Amino acid sequence: MEKLLEKLDKIIRKEFDDIPKEYKITKETKFLEDLGKDSLDIYEIGFGIEKALKIKLPNKLMTEIETVGEIIDYLEEKYNYK
Repeated sequence: MEKLLEKLDKIIRKEFDDIPKEYKITKETKFLEDLGKDSLDIYEIGFGIEKALKIKLPNKLMTEIETVGEIIDYLEEKYNYK
């Protein structure tokens, strides 16, 4: 999970350069409350994940997720990422 969290951290920071470097992204990080990202922003993150990991994420997932951990759980379950 740590390697996947590190990858997602890099992807999220690449998509949004307004996240302070000292801010630690964790599984519990909430996109809206903690990062100030709305549903369109989450789609951008999803596109970044798809491109970086060469996978396809369902639109339904992108409309329902609230935390980084939910993406990690999905990737671990569906694609066996660790």
